[in-house]
Amino acid sequence: MFISKMKLLITVLAMALIVPTTAYAAHTWPDVPDSKFYHDAVEWAEANGMTTGCNGGTAFCPEDNVTRGENITFAKRYDDLVVQPALEEIEDNINNAPRVYFARVDADGTVAKTSHTALAVTNASVGYYIVTLPENADNCTVNTALHWDHSGLFSGLGNIVYNNEALIWSAHDGDGNAKDVNVFVRYADDGATTDSDSLPDPVDLGFSVTAYCSDTAP
Repeated sequence: MFISKMKLLITVLAMALIVPTTAYAAHTWPDVPDSKFYHDAVEWAEANGMTTGCNGGTAFCPEDNVTRGENITFAKRYDDLVVQPALEEIEDNINNAPRVYFARVDADGTVAKTSHTALAVTNASVGYYIVTLPENADNCTVNTALHWDHSGLFSGLGNIVYNNEALIWSAHDGDGNAKDVNVFVRYADDGATTDSDSLPDPVDLGFSVTAYCSDTAP
């Protein structure tokens, strides 16, 4: 009988030792166990100011009912503290993002493709183009690259030959028009310098122009 009672006692103690215990969280509210499915959500709500708990902030009371007044308060706090700041950040990023204008220009100055209808190009003379941007060019960094016409076999071959030996660069207009950028194209391997500025001969070639503009001058 004594041995049987001892076995029973040992069995009860063993069962008590293996019964799982609830692990409570180490954050503000002890009634939100780490094992509960809503633990992370409650932690997020507390961190973002959605709730201040119950019983004077000493607990969360996760099993309590929510009144209509409390429900609308949670929604208002979510809008004030999460939604509106996120929208403001998005708006700031959009306002501070560069405005990009692009155009592909044929050799005669015709704008073949453009990202903005206000971007215009004038072929002022051979190898000299005036690109008018939709805004003040002082706010923009302008990149240019040669582009040849693929529409015809002979014109395509000729443009490829020229492109291999041609130079292109851009400069802000010095004539007082704030929106203008000057683009120059020169044939570098002609062995002659016939133009007045002693540079290789100007040549009309197709090109692309991309302007990155922001409210702060680059």
